[in-house]
Amino acid sequence: MYRLPNLFLNNEKLQPSLCLIKYYDNTSPVKNAKTVMETNVISFLLKGEKQIMLPNQKISFDNSSFIILKKGHYLISEKKSKSGEFKSILLFFDIDFLFSFYKKYNLPIVNNEKSSGFRVFKKDNLLNAIAESLLPYLHSDVELSQEICRLKLEEILLQIVKKNGGDSLLFLFNNVISDRDIQFQKVIEENIFNNLTMNELSFLCNMSPSTFRRHFIKTFKKSPAQWITQKRLEKAAELLEFQKMSATEVYLFVGFDSLSGFIQSFKKQFGLTPKQYQMQKMTI
Repeated sequence: MYRLPNLFLNNEKLQPSLCLIKYYDNTSPVKNAKTVMETNVISFLLKGEKQIMLPNQKISFDNSSFIILKKGHYLISEKKSKSGEFKSILLFFDIDFLFSFYKKYNLPIVNNEKSSGFRVFKKDNLLNAIAESLLPYLHSDVELSQEICRLKLEEILLQIVKKNGGDSLLFLFNNVISDRDIQFQKVIEENIFNNLTMNELSFLCNMSPSTFRRHFIKTFKKSPAQWITQKRLEKAAELLEFQKMSATEVYLFVGFDSLSGFIQSFKKQFGLTPKQYQMQKMTI
């Protein structure tokens, strides 16, 4: 599990109202890395692609866009560019910094009903120029000063607000948490076909695996494996019958690891192989 920005701070805590800007590159593949964002963050890609899985949504973006993430639990995957590079700039800031920013520039903070934990924005020439102006500092042996961090982050936030409006950052102030049972059910239902492990699902729900299993059985009256497999097979039967998809196409779509495992589970559920099931439905 990765805890950010503490990973860059040698386990020291980011102090209130401070910000941190770090250059990050990677040459190794990353898939569904369990990541706890302990502050808000702007992820500004320079090379490569990134996929972020939230409790109820999956977002993919490349270096034509950037994302602002609220503090929370995420599964993060990274894909290298065609030249084999993954490079980004990460700008961390907490809610106190954001309050200070809104106060300094007389921006209104109004009630925001949106519960999304992120916003994806398209880059523009000015934002690219600001990001590139950070690189000499980030590649220097001298640690970027807090004064420069604040100025550069404010510059980026001002450009975002100028282009997208002051309300574009209000989701970061929203601390309203949905009813736990409703949110839990939403996380599970949104990820039925994503082929996630129970550990990954429990992480997205911010629960230990044992607590996750107990809560799952209480909510759905079946074990996670039984319930999810049933839902995947029901979806598979629908695709076979109405979309005329082949078993080879279906098993990956509904989240099975292998074709043989899918056929075995399907036959156990319906008494027929996927092909037999499809042929039977065609004769009805």
